[in-house]
Amino acid sequence: MDRVAMDGNRILAAPGRGRPGLRGLCLALVFCLAIAQVISAAQTGKAVRHHKVAVEDPSSPPELTQAESAIEKKDYATAEPLLKKVVERDGNNYAAWFDLGFLYNALGQSEDSISAYRKSVAAKPDVFES
Repeated sequence: MDRVAMDGNRILAAPGRGRPGLRGLCLALVFCLAIAQVISAAQTGKAVRHHKVAVEDPSSPPELTQAESAIEKKDYATAEPLLKKVVERDGNNYAAWFDLGFLYNALGQSEDSISAYRKSVAAKPDVFES
C-alpha cells in the first residue's frame, strides 16, 4: 500500500511496502475475531456456548465440566486452575481455551483473554464459537 500525506491541498504519495501478504491478512482476521468475541462477551455478560461438553463428549475431562459449572456461578477463582490443568494436559482442548478466554475477559484481563481465544481458534478453527 502506498503512504499518503497531505500538504495543504495537495496529496503526496510515497511508495510503501506493497500489499500485505496472506499470512498478515490471516493474522489480522484472527485478531479481529478475537476482539469481536471479547466485545460480544463483555456486552452480554456471558459466553454464548455452542457446545455442551459433558453431554456431547462424555470423555471430556471432569475438570472442564467442573470449571464450566463454576463459570456459570461466576466463581472464576475455582474455574481458572481447573481450566489451566486441562490445557496443561491437552494444549489442543479448544473448549478449555475458549472458557479461559471468557474467564479472563470477565476478570478484565484483555491480553490473556485474546491469547486464550486465539489458542481456541488454533486448536479447532472449524468450530463456530471459536
